[in-house]
Amino acid sequence: MDIKEFDNLLKENEKKIDDKFNNIICIHKRMRNGKKCNTYIQNFHLEKKEEKEFLSKMQTITCSSGSYKMFSEIDPENKVFMFNGDCIDIVKDILMNEYHIKEDMIKTTGVTH
Repeated sequence: MDIKEFDNLLKENEKKIDDKFNNIICIHKRMRNGKKCNTYIQNFHLEKKEEKEFLSKMQTITCSSGSYKMFSEIDPENKVFMFNGDCIDIVKDILMNEYHIKEDMIKTTGVTH
């Protein structure tokens, strides 16, 4: 099995899990080249004004750029938050402490190539 087949299998399995647990927020990171990665947040829905506030807050805390848009390779149906770098722990802490989301409603996964 080559890397593309493994990546597709991993994406299919993640999609099945996300379909099964629709309300669970998924935070994961993916390598974009040999050294750098991006952190993605799926299924975290906010009001329009709150989206901008969250994005701005995260960019300030992580000292990196970020965006909130459609990433068809991550989630073809919903917008996804994306931040440069490994921000999984920071995002999880903010979601639990400031947005009062229970830890069992947050799924984190490591690096996928």
